[in-house]
Amino acid sequence: MRTEKTKEISDRDLLKGLRAVIIEGVSTTIFMLITGAMVGSVFLTKFFLNMGATSLEIGILAALPQLAYIGQFLCSYYIEKYGHRKKFCISTSTIQKLLWFVVAAIPLLLPQLRTQARIWLLLGIILISSLFGALAGAAWTSWMADFIHPRRRGSFFARRNIVVGLATFLLPVAVGKYLDLHGGFQDYAFVFGLATLIGLVGTWFLKQVPKVKLEKEPTLNFADIFKAPLRDRNFRNFLYFTIFWTLGTVTMAPYTPVFLLKEISLNQYTIGIYIALFTLTNITTIMIWGNISDRFGHRPVLVICVLAVSFIPLGFAITTPRNYWLVMPILHLIAGIFWAGIGLSLFNLLMALLPEKGKSKFVSSFFLLCGIFGVIGPLIGALIMDIFRKFSISISGLPITNYSILFVFAVILRIFAFVMLMRVRVSGEISAPALVRQFRLINPFMAFANLAMAVRTFSQSARGKLKRATRPR
Repeated sequence: MRTEKTKEISDRDLLKGLRAVIIEGVSTTIFMLITGAMVGSVFLTKFFLNMGATSLEIGILAALPQLAYIGQFLCSYYIEKYGHRKKFCISTSTIQKLLWFVVAAIPLLLPQLRTQARIWLLLGIILISSLFGALAGAAWTSWMADFIHPRRRGSFFARRNIVVGLATFLLPVAVGKYLDLHGGFQDYAFVFGLATLIGLVGTWFLKQVPKVKLEKEPTLNFADIFKAPLRDRNFRNFLYFTIFWTLGTVTMAPYTPVFLLKEISLNQYTIGIYIALFTLTNITTIMIWGNISDRFGHRPVLVICVLAVSFIPLGFAITTPRNYWLVMPILHLIAGIFWAGIGLSLFNLLMALLPEKGKSKFVSSFFLLCGIFGVIGPLIGALIMDIFRKFSISISGLPITNYSILFVFAVILRIFAFVMLMRVRVSGEISAPALVRQFRLINPFMAFANLAMAVRTFSQSARGKLKRATRPR
């Protein structure tokens, strides 16, 4: 069996590669926060609303990035048979981002097109871009699973997420304020174009990450890509959790910005402030979750955080134009704490469940289900919004509308996901109740100490690079 050509990674190349992964994380997050590529964005939603998009088209917009994940079995087939994860990841990521220049330019270059034709043309381009982004994501996950040592994944990705959060947490506020003041299509084109350039910088930094030895399977067939992960009972339970969690998240995700913009009458600047609050809370707690994950395991952290986040949609259900100023900050503070644990532990739990051989097959099956049910979810949301569009009652002064029903439905799906997650087992990890008992040993003020340490380390690193760059040769 042949292997991908690689050399032993020196300490210098390892450190250089880890730094490149962090820089790539910052650049890619900026790109995704603004464009909404793969994750959705209030700015992209508003962009489509300004063009006259309907609720169904907003739902399709949210479903497109998830639909792209369905094609990830192609990525798995290519990687397992031919290798070249690094080359594949960089090339597909580059294409994904370049297509956003076209998205930004279409409303300016083709103003004569009918509204619906222009919207559907944009949706088509975003679908193609999302497909390449999904392929890049599968290759990146498999690559990082081998590049970063399992015992250091929790703390490394915690530090990476802290740096990403520090670099981007005020970004939604600034972009939201700019687009509220200058909301023309040329302004969206400028913002999307600038985000694309920054994203391409991150893809370029991936070239500095070393290759890692990969065993290939020249005799691999398509059927094996689907069957292999399903034969593993434990991973199959993880996939069941993935189905319900994806549905519980994406069913309401595309309509939450619409709810805030239309029903609560918030502007993009105000929503940006809440996003910044979420991010700040996220980065002040993620190091704690990283240390807990490395010490006690990723599964118990995920169990606790999933249970907490499952009830957050109820907060949106009770939000009104009169109480949003109180409810929204509390929701985003709580969400920031527990989504930090989910973002870290879910990714690391996936890596922990991967076998020594055939990682790409298991990664692709995970993203495949994310894609299939990520498409179904927004469409279910659109169906609920349409069926109950005229539904409106009041309970003790609290209006109950189609949005309320959607949020409650999301809670039910997330609870089912929690039940499925409880069936997943990882050897050597303690239970969630045992982890809760350990919390009394954790100093909450360490979160702020870790944040200060991350800021200092990042600043020192930046100053050191600046000095080396300006030193005469």
